[in-house]
Amino acid sequence: MSGQLSARDPFQMLNFDCISIVFTYLTPIDVVRCSLTSRTLREWSLSFMSGEGLRCHFPYSTDTGSFKNDTFVPAKRYSRFAQLHQSVKEGSPSTVLKFGDSRPLKAVGAFVVWISNLSSFSGPYIRYHLLRNKFGEKHRSRIQPVRKLKIPNLAPSHSFRAEVIDLSADGYLFIRGTVKRNYPSYLEFTRDLVFALEGPKLLWYQDRRDDELPKLYPLYIGKEQIYFVTKVDTPELIAYSIKTGQRLYCSMLPGQFRNNTNPSLFSFVRDKENEFLAHVSRVRSPFVCVTLVSGIDGKVSQEIRIKDDLWPLKFQGQPNVAAFALERNLSNFLGKGLDLKLFEKYSLQRNGMFTIVSRDLFIVEGSAAGTQYIYVDPFRHLAFAMTDATFETTIPRILEPKEMSDKNLRNEIGAVIKQHGVNGKIDSWLTLTAANRITLPPKTVGSKPREPWLVCNTTPNDTFKLGFWEERGFMFSINSSSDNYSEMTYIVDFTTKPNHSNPGIYAA
Repeated sequence: MSGQLSARDPFQMLNFDCISIVFTYLTPIDVVRCSLTSRTLREWSLSFMSGEGLRCHFPYSTDTGSFKNDTFVPAKRYSRFAQLHQSVKEGSPSTVLKFGDSRPLKAVGAFVVWISNLSSFSGPYIRYHLLRNKFGEKHRSRIQPVRKLKIPNLAPSHSFRAEVIDLSADGYLFIRGTVKRNYPSYLEFTRDLVFALEGPKLLWYQDRRDDELPKLYPLYIGKEQIYFVTKVDTPELIAYSIKTGQRLYCSMLPGQFRNNTNPSLFSFVRDKENEFLAHVSRVRSPFVCVTLVSGIDGKVSQEIRIKDDLWPLKFQGQPNVAAFALERNLSNFLGKGLDLKLFEKYSLQRNGMFTIVSRDLFIVEGSAAGTQYIYVDPFRHLAFAMTDATFETTIPRILEPKEMSDKNLRNEIGAVIKQHGVNGKIDSWLTLTAANRITLPPKTVGSKPREPWLVCNTTPNDTFKLGFWEERGFMFSINSSSDNYSEMTYIVDFTTKPNHSNPGIYAA
């Protein structure tokens, strides 16, 4: 579309309500393009992005970037997500990071952190990348050189192995590891450390004996505090200050947590103002209980009970948003080769309670059906899968959601899921089909696009862990069963391509 403004603007003959209806049926990127067509469409597209359009296309997405005193925050946010959707749809990432050696790794915001557990004379190191993440920077996705921090206060005879790491978008890093000494006498204890990566500097660390009671198990690092849980008959949630290490509170947890405090049962739900720890358990009744604990004081703020059925239930959060989804999966529906994914989405309301806001049903069909490793983001309607696994390669592939038009199949599915206790209205009926393969970025600016991406040295026995990297793209790990259980992690960044030489897959 031309960027020149016409002297006689034909769109002035229409009103905003009419244009808004048209915008609703356009893709997000086309709404952005309309702003380049005429003065009237520029004004109306900005209004649409700031209001109805933002809620229509990206109802739960927020932004970690800072737009202080900027009245076009929603429009810029809308444009950012529109570009992300377009890049994902085309399968064209700007950067791919590759990590090996089966090490603990976290990617949050502009930081990618991993721990080198390899023994060396100089001791173990924390290694991390920092990506420029400020809007307006010429090369905001450029990868900075690898930085490293040494684990402090370790004697030459001591070894350290990291076990748990967690990272906040503000660049605060929590690490738990085991310190061992074999000579002159055996010694073993646990060390917790907190770093500020922007310095970088160590904020505090604490050593804990293995026989120390109650034993604390780390859960998550929030904006200002770190959460721990105890595994005792009467479990407690304990919060420590990130900056000082001071204990802020100790709160007793209710009965459903008793003998049920494995850290894997907890999820973190947060935005810029609220933090909740979500715990999923099956109580002695035909219900699954989702318990939400407030990060302010460690008290239970809400319990949600969902009727238990034959469908496996998984909890899925959304980074930086006070919302979550409960995912249910049904494979090979009625023997028709269709896989169903039902998401019940909850959002925090003004009264401080989480309420179900929509139900989205995704039907996986075609070549994507039967694929074991599929990840769907129900909030942004993005999806990808690891497909066509052979004894040599697997293919990361984008899945495209489309409105389901077969009313007979809708009715058939609706009747079955009612038998499983889903009585509410399905707000979105979408099919997921295999779309574009991912094309690696060119090696240099101006060079030809590379061939579609094949991940080599994989087997059907390998296991995959898939997820999204917040608002940048997605990440997946391959745990090889044939190579001493080594793990390889790939992080795929779909943000706007920077104007500089790009090496394609960058091995860290």
